[in-house]
Amino acid sequence: MTSLNLEPELNSLKTKLTAEIENDLKQAEFLKKRAEKNQALLAAIRGSLNAISPESATTGYGSKSETIQNAIRALKGPFTQDAVEAEIRRINPSMEINRNRIRAALWTLSSKDKKIRVVSKGSSLKAAVYEKTEGIEPPPSGAVTPAQLEASVKSKSGRIDDLALRLNTTPESIKKLLSPASKVYVGSAGWLKVQ
Repeated sequence: MTSLNLEPELNSLKTKLTAEIENDLKQAEFLKKRAEKNQALLAAIRGSLNAISPESATTGYGSKSETIQNAIRALKGPFTQDAVEAEIRRINPSMEINRNRIRAALWTLSSKDKKIRVVSKGSSLKAAVYEKTEGIEPPPSGAVTPAQLEASVKSKSGRIDDLALRLNTTPESIKKLLSPASKVYVGSAGWLKVQ
C-alpha cells in the first residue's frame, strides 16, 4: 500500500476518533453533573434523617466515640466489632462506618479506659470478642436539675461524659439540660461552659 491509499483511511479514522472523543466528553460531563446532584440529594437525606432522630446527629468533638460507646451499651453479652457496627447502623444510619476507627476505639476502650475487656483476641480467621465492664454501663439515672449542672460546671469544667459521671447520670440527660434549658453550653473542643 502506498501513502496515497492510506491517506483516505487515516482521515476517516481521524474523523471517527474525533467524534467518539466528543461523545465521551459529553457523557463524562453528564455523569459528573449527575454525581453532583446525587451527592446533594444524599446530603439532604442525611439531614432529614438527623432531623427525624436528632439524638443520632453528631454533636461535634467526640461524637463518633460517643456513638460507639452508645452502641456498646445497647449490646447484650459478649460482642464483636461486627456487632458494634451493626448497632451503630441501627442507632445512626447516616454515620459513615470506618472499620479502622471503630477498631481503634475498641482498643482504646479496652486498654486505656478499661471500659470493655477482651475475652478472646482476634486473628485473620476470627474476630476479637469483647465484653462490657462496669465502666461502659450508664450510671443509675439521677434527676439532675439545671442549677446542679450549672454549679458543677462552674466548679470544674469538663465534657458531657465527665459531667455525667460526676453527677451520676447519663450523657443523654446532660445533653437535655444544655442551653436553652440551662446556662450551660458546649464550647470549643467539647468543653462545657456557663454563659
